[in-house]
Amino acid sequence: MYIKTSQLEKEKYISENLSEIKSRFFANISHEFRTPLTLIKSPIQSLQNEIKDENQHNKLNLIDVNANRMLELVDQLLELSKIDSGNLKLILKDGNISSFFHLIIEPFDFQAKENQLDFSYTIEKTTDNHLFDKDVIEKIVTNLISNAFKYSSKNEAIRFRAAVENSNLKIVVSNANSEIKKEDLPKIFERFYQRNETNSGVGIGLALVKELVDLYQGTVRTSLENGELSFIVNLPLTVTIENAVVIQSKLATPTIENSIDNETELPILLIADDNAEIRSVLREIFKTDYRILEAKDGEEALQVALKEIPDCIISDVMMPKMDGFEFTKQTKNNELTSFIPVILLTAKTSDEAH
Repeated sequence: MYIKTSQLEKEKYISENLSEIKSRFFANISHEFRTPLTLIKSPIQSLQNEIKDENQHNKLNLIDVNANRMLELVDQLLELSKIDSGNLKLILKDGNISSFFHLIIEPFDFQAKENQLDFSYTIEKTTDNHLFDKDVIEKIVTNLISNAFKYSSKNEAIRFRAAVENSNLKIVVSNANSEIKKEDLPKIFERFYQRNETNSGVGIGLALVKELVDLYQGTVRTSLENGELSFIVNLPLTVTIENAVVIQSKLATPTIENSIDNETELPILLIADDNAEIRSVLREIFKTDYRILEAKDGEEALQVALKEIPDCIISDVMMPKMDGFEFTKQTKNNELTSFIPVILLTAKTSDEAH
């Protein structure tokens, strides 16, 4: 018995170490891919604005589309590596779910019209606010709808529905399907599942959906009826979820010059700059598209970012107490704010910046 137990423990130890090594490998290689991909995209976008020849422009668009796709895959690998290593936490923040879903669906509605896809959606309106993780839910919805778009042809119906039912969020994405069979359903959430050698496989998008739903302590199931494939997701809208951090956005924050109006479901923009006139100009530019928060130095900005978890940050480089570089470093090293995009502004010339 002692030998058997010892062998089991050894196998468990090896398995855990292999899992950790694999996660670290995916994280490292994903970071390595991200930099050259970004450097590829930047000159492509510049050339798209300069080149007028339609044939060359189409080729550049094709490169750009595929570079975006590779960036999406890299981001998915990074997300999976965070989950595998146990470093991904839920950030539960107060907001209106129905308004939030309309923001997610809008670009898909535009894409469907551009590609002549039969896309319809039903989002049941909710008057109450709930605590939920915007980033995780957006990734779940985006991957499911993108998957439906990928495997649908013109005039084939794609449907999306979202509703709050008994303190649970229910999401349903359906599309006509001719490739997936019922025997494939138990394996559809496996990473890079491929039914046969001629099939392109499902990649990692659906695997990421399953991992995120599990992190949320929810459920996801599939059904295939009358040629229609459906994904049904149920997520709890409670504060008792493990590995969740609750952000109490209703609390007063002394560094916020513009109070948050919970009735206006716009993304939150934090502007950090020691120059009040610059903050005023930026506020005027973005006030119709964002709810604006302001901070007059890096330390205040960090406090606001940790309390309110904005969707985007615009920061000056030269600020008292904490400059923009240190502020960005602090936000990227904190699990609560590491995912927030930061735009740094500087009045220096390119020569001075070097």
